[in-house]
This record gives sequence, C-alpha cells and structure tokens, in this order.
Amino acid sequence: MTTLFPQITGESISRLIDDEFSGDAAYALKSAVKCAHSVPGFLAERLYKALEGLHVNHDTLRRIVVSRSEVRFSNGWKMFDHC
Repeated sequence: MTTLFPQITGESISRLIDDEFSGDAAYALKSAVKCAHSVPGFLAERLYKALEGLHVNHDTLRRIVVSRSEVRFSNGWKMFDHC
C-alpha cells in the first residue's frame, strides 16, 4: 500500500494526509499508515518518544508493554492448547 500509492499518485500518503486533514485526525491517520507499513517500527517510534527526555510518558509505555504482552500471551495460549 505505502509503496504503490506514490507510484500511482506521484505523492506520499503522508503528504496527502497533511494536505487534507489536520490535528488529531491527521495524527490518527498517519499513525494508522505507519502501523500498516511496519508494526514493529511503529511501536519502536512510540517507545522512543515515550522514553526520550527527562520525563518518561508512563501511560504510553504501559500501553505498549501491555499490548505486546497480550499478543505474546495469546500466542502462549495457542501453544498451551496443543500440549
């Protein structure tokens, strides 16, 4: 998706979002595009932003850790069912 769009339209999805949306809507759409392109990359960026500077954003950090642990935990249950 993110590689075909520029070939067809001649501009990036991010630039189109900037042109057509603003504020929270633009942020949400850009986040969805980043996540669709690479979930690990999206989470790494969010984690970096949560930990940068002197103030740690504990809410974001907690959401990332819990969401990833839920994925791993559900995979564990699948393995548990096979035993």
